Amino acid sequence: MIGKTAVKPRVEVTALFVYAAGVSGILGNLFLIALYVLLGSAFHVSGTASDLLGLLSAVFTIPVALLLGECLTRRRTARGRHLWASVA
Repeated sequence: MIGKTAVKPRVEVTALFVYAAGVSGILGNLFLIALYVLLGSAFHVSGTASDLLGLLSAVFTIPVALLLGECLTRRRTARGRHLWASVA
């Protein structure tokens, strides 16, 4: 988990976003599996839940990409690569 060793507060907050993105992504995938397993039944809520959790997971990764963009090298080519990586 998150240690207390001389870490910038902004990095700690970003680490929480990383955990939230991971958990919501895993839950979204579990709901997607439930959708296909229970396809014939009336359990259609899992499709909507899967979509919403996948969106939430993507939203939680935005602060992570922004912090990584600031922490990594400042060269012009590196910034372009980071921009394209965050868009992908």
